[in-house]
Amino acid sequence: MGEELQQIKRRIENVDNIMIDPIEFGQLRAEVTAQRRDLDRLANTLEHLARSLDSVRDVMTEARGGWRAIAMVSGIAGTLGGAITWAVQHVRFG
Repeated sequence: MGEELQQIKRRIENVDNIMIDPIEFGQLRAEVTAQRRDLDRLANTLEHLARSLDSVRDVMTEARGGWRAIAMVSGIAGTLGGAITWAVQHVRFG
């Protein structure tokens, strides 16, 4: 019986060494909670950034099409202006 009590006593001592201090556990829990909150904020920020980048991409896509149209109209106007200028200088009217 004495030996069994000694084994139990050793087991209890081992459990005390393994157990986490309640204060340390509370501190760790608070840190995990704070980190989770920070991660949630970071996820929201990244989501907003992704939406902003999508908006910028859409605007750039529209602008690219607009610049193409402007370039095409400018090219046609320049060609027509050049043709008219050439015709006025080289063709005799009358």
